[in-house]
Amino acid sequence: MYRYAAAGRLECLIDNAPSPNGIVLNKDETMLYVAITRGNSIWRLPLMADGGVSKVGLFVQLSGGLTGPDGMALDDDDRLVVAHVGNGTVWVFTRFGEPVYRVRSCAGIETTNVAFGGEDGKKLYIVESETGSILAVDMDTAQARSSPDDVCQLQLLELRYQLVRHQAHAVQGPVEVVLETGVPE
Repeated sequence: MYRYAAAGRLECLIDNAPSPNGIVLNKDETMLYVAITRGNSIWRLPLMADGGVSKVGLFVQLSGGLTGPDGMALDDDDRLVVAHVGNGTVWVFTRFGEPVYRVRSCAGIETTNVAFGGEDGKKLYIVESETGSILAVDMDTAQARSSPDDVCQLQLLELRYQLVRHQAHAVQGPVEVVLETGVPE
C-alpha cells in the first residue's frame, strides 16, 4: 500500500497485506481503513501527524464468503460500509468495529462496491457483479464527505442504475437489512 505524498514522493505505508483492495479514511482523516480481500479482513492504519503510520492492525475479521471485502465507504456517523464479495452482503460497522447492519443482496453474491447518493445522500448503491446489477437501499445516514473522485463514481453509479432500471434489470428491492440484533427490519 503506497501513498503519493504532497512533496512528490512515493511512500510505502505497508508491504505485507495479502491483496489490499478498497480504502477509505475516517471522518477526521486520522485512520485509513484497508480491505484485505484474501485475508477476509479490514485493517486499520493510524495516520500520524508526521505522515507515517503507527500500530497497524486488524480492525474487523470477517468470516464466510468466497473471497473477502472489496469496496468501502464511510457514512456521516463515522461508520464503515463494506462490500463483502462472495457473501452477497454489505456490512456496516461502528468506528469500534461493531456490526450495526447487514444488507443482503437480493441478486447475486458478488457485492463488489458501494457509494452513497440520492437527493438526501442516504441511498446506498451496491454494485453486484455476478448479475451485473446495481442495487439500492435507503439508509439511516448519508455519506460522510465527497471527494471529486467519490462524486464522479457516484454520478456514474446513479447513471448506470437509472439505465439498468429503465431496461428492467436493476433491483431496488427487496434488499433485506438486518439489525445487529439479528431481527430483520
